[in-house]
Amino acid sequence: SSWTINCILDQVDFKKINTVLDIGGGDGTMACAFVSAHPHLSVTIYNLPESAELARRNIEAKGLSHKVNVIEGNFLE
Repeated sequence: SSWTINCILDQVDFKKINTVLDIGGGDGTMACAFVSAHPHLSVTIYNLPESAELARRNIEAKGLSHKVNVIEGNFLE
């Protein structure tokens, strides 16, 4: 995932963006990388309940709970 994260960080001008919605955000690694690289951002992850819990733990461990929010759901339902 680091290649993908670096590619996005290199190609997207986050200076013009304040919020990001990461649908299917996995364990929150990408969201954490975005807010770490661009502290003005806030990110919301929308994910299945089991993955959402994993993301919450990862985000909290990195001290980024104030910048990354997690919402549980299933966009297919």
